[in-house]
Amino acid sequence: FFSSRRRHTRLQGDWSSDVCSSDLDAWSSQHPEAVAEMFAEDGSIVINDGEPATGRAAVREVACEFMVAFPDMEITCDEFVVEGGVHRWYWTMKGTNTGPGGCGRPILISGFEELEFDTAGLIKIARGHFDQDDWDRQLGTDEM
Repeated sequence: FFSSRRRHTRLQGDWSSDVCSSDLDAWSSQHPEAVAEMFAEDGSIVINDGEPATGRAAVREVACEFMVAFPDMEITCDEFVVEGGVHRWYWTMKGTNTGPGGCGRPILISGFEELEFDTAGLIKIARGHFDQDDWDRQLGTDEM
């Protein structure tokens, strides 16, 4: 079990900060189904403006890919903000790429996620952003 260090200020009466905390815990759990359950049935995740993975099965697959590639993955929340109806949490991920076919290199990268919710409080869309060049540099994929 990976710990989740939260440095955000809890927003009084804001259920979305609880959802984001649960999402953070799910990503650090090594249980991709826990991530998928945070999403609406037709919810989607988009990473670095790529193609959306839509539906819980697709979201589960995205989470599984990260969890398999980084079996010691830990994600911590750096800050949670709500501005103008946009729910955003800034995070830091660390882990070692020791999954099948992994390079064995450690990674420490920060990014943020913008979340939209449905009326039931489930994630309708998550747009994740991180520095892809930094990711590639740390994992050595820029050397290929």
